[in-house]
Amino acid sequence: MKYKLYTPGVGWYIVELVRLGAIGVICSFLFYDKWWGVLLLQPYLIYLHKKRLVLFKNDKKRSLREDFKNVVVGLSAALSAGYSIENAFSYVLDELESAEEQNYMEDELKLMLNKISCGSGIDEVMRELGDKSEISEISQLSSLLAIGKKYGGNIIHIFRQFASSMAEKSSIELEINTMIAAKKLEGKIMTVMPFMIMLYLRITGVSYSDILYKSLFGHVFMTVCLGITAGMTLAIDRITTITV
Repeated sequence: MKYKLYTPGVGWYIVELVRLGAIGVICSFLFYDKWWGVLLLQPYLIYLHKKRLVLFKNDKKRSLREDFKNVVVGLSAALSAGYSIENAFSYVLDELESAEEQNYMEDELKLMLNKISCGSGIDEVMRELGDKSEISEISQLSSLLAIGKKYGGNIIHIFRQFASSMAEKSSIELEINTMIAAKKLEGKIMTVMPFMIMLYLRITGVSYSDILYKSLFGHVFMTVCLGITAGMTLAIDRITTITV
């Protein structure tokens, strides 16, 4: 089941098509100086596109998880103040609607509130959101609520402890991202440098680089160089990526 929040719109795909087209033309010019270079670059461009899709999904997923953490905090506070489950959801939803900033949980809360008013349990609506959003914390909370409901657990305590756990996890993730930010920047510089070197050769040393564009050896050599660059990009992404 596709989650609409993780699906880019038409505008995003148009911008992405223009971006990939520009990358293809530039790489073809720098490494082959031939129009057919774009065809050889298709696997690399497909990888870049898939990478952008993953980044788009992870950004949305990270934002939704952060918004969900704030909702859990709000629900915990409302339940502690004596609100019922349904009224607690309504209270948090009102708070989100009165805020000016975008919150991805607003529409989800409306849907969850409608289901709760129709007789669904809070653990059921949480589980459905966890399944479609693929956020493990939401699924974990739904499981805890189901166990608490079955064995008479303290719902308020569950929300309070879970909100604290999510806040601690977010803090640790922020620290890790801060620590590897410099390495990510170094990786981007390493990825761009081969293209800058080729651009420099094209501008300042045309006669020296002719053999790279007018012989079979040159085309093979440039393909190997481009492959090494693509492999380096993949390795850097794997090393510096934190799974959400």
